[in-house]
Amino acid sequence: MTRWALAVALLIGMLLLGCAPEPTLVPAPTPARPSLTEREAIAVVKSWLAHVPASDSNCLALVRLFGRELTWTGEYLGMGEWLVSAKGGFTSSWRVFEASGSVISDSHGHDLLTMRGC
Repeated sequence: MTRWALAVALLIGMLLLGCAPEPTLVPAPTPARPSLTEREAIAVVKSWLAHVPASDSNCLALVRLFGRELTWTGEYLGMGEWLVSAKGGFTSSWRVFEASGSVISDSHGHDLLTMRGC
């Protein structure tokens, strides 16, 4: 009788384990480290500006015209987002999103380039 009770208990235990809910999958967190370097983020903005039309030229040409001695900087904000700035006779900034490669102006219309559509 003891073997019979042990076999039943073992069978019930196996059934309970087999019917246990599946573990919940937790999404992987977004890495705190950027996938782009500062130079790469700046290059993304320059490439984007070179393809944005403005008057008779493109925005990158305007950036070079209005700020001949430009200092480009990139700051990683986290969650795959960069803030890239060009400083010279003016300051303009853009946000770069690593996942999509998208670029948007971050100057909020307060500089000459944004007024020209860049």
